[in-house]
Amino acid sequence: MTVLVVEHEPEAPPGRLGATSLDLHVVRPYAGDVVPDDLSDFAGFVVLGGEMGAYDDTDHPWLAPTRELVRRAAATDVPTLLVCLGHQLGAVALGGAVARNPRGPQWDVVDVGLTEEGRTDALLRHLPDGARVVHWNGDVVTDLPDGAVLLARDPRGDVQAVRYVPRMWGLQCHPEADAEIVARWGADETDPEDAARAARAIAEARSCDALLDGTWRPVLEAFARLVATNRRPSNPAPDCEVTPRPVAETLGPTTGFGAHRAVIDAPVTEAGRPTSVRRGAPAPDHVDETGDGA
Repeated sequence: MTVLVVEHEPEAPPGRLGATSLDLHVVRPYAGDVVPDDLSDFAGFVVLGGEMGAYDDTDHPWLAPTRELVRRAAATDVPTLLVCLGHQLGAVALGGAVARNPRGPQWDVVDVGLTEEGRTDALLRHLPDGARVVHWNGDVVTDLPDGAVLLARDPRGDVQAVRYVPRMWGLQCHPEADAEIVARWGADETDPEDAARAARAIAEARSCDALLDGTWRPVLEAFARLVATNRRPSNPAPDCEVTPRPVAETLGPTTGFGAHRAVIDAPVTEAGRPTSVRRGAPAPDHVDETGDGA
C-alpha cells in the first residue's frame, strides 16, 4: 500500500497525510531525489504544493517528469491526490492551463462549496456540513482538462476540487496542512500588507487546527482505502491520448506566491467541462471506494 509522494520543497511536506494509514514513500527532487519513470512499485500517487509555478521547468527540472507521471497515473487508474501546485501540474499535464489569479492571492481558511457531484464523490462526500479548509494560493487554473468533474468552489467562485479521471483528484486547497505548516508559509513576508494578511491567516489556522484535522481526516482515510484496494498494474505505457499545451504557448506570470495557489473562473460547468475546449466522454458521477470504479 506504498504511495509515491512528490514533495517540491521542505516547507510543503505531507503533513496530515503522514497520520493516515498510508505508507508514504516521499521523493524530494529539490534535494537530489529522482522522480521515478513509472508507478509500478506503488499503489497510489500524491503530488504536493511548492513555491514554483506549474511551467517553471527550467529552474525546477523535475516538474516535466512529474507531469508525465500524472499522465501515466491517469491512464493506468492509479489512485492519485494532487494538492495545490500538484493540482495545477495535473491540469497542465492533462490538457488544461495555468496563469496568475487576477484577483490576487488567497491566504485564509475558507468554506468548502460542494457541487452536487462533490456531495456524492467517493472522497468529498465524507465532509461534514460547513466544512472549511486552508487556502494559500496565487496562480490559477484558467482551463480545466476536457472531462474533468467540478466537485467544489470556494467563496470567491474559484475551483476548490476537481475529479480529473475516476480515481484522480485535484485539490486547490490544503487538507494536508496543519497550523505549523501554514505558519511556515507566512513567516518570510516582508511587505507590511502581505505580512498582516499572512498573520491573520496563520492565526485562523491555529484557532481551528483541531477542527480542520477532524474535518479532513475521513477524506484522507477514504483515499487510503482506495489505495489499499488498488491491485491494478501501473506500469504499462499510457494508452490514452493527451495533448498538453506547449510550455511556450501557455507560460504566463506564474512566479511568486507559488506553492500555495488557487484556481479561478475557468469557463467551467458544474459537470466540470470547460466551454472553451473540446468536449469528450463524461466522467462518472461516482467512484466506488472498493476500488472497482463506477
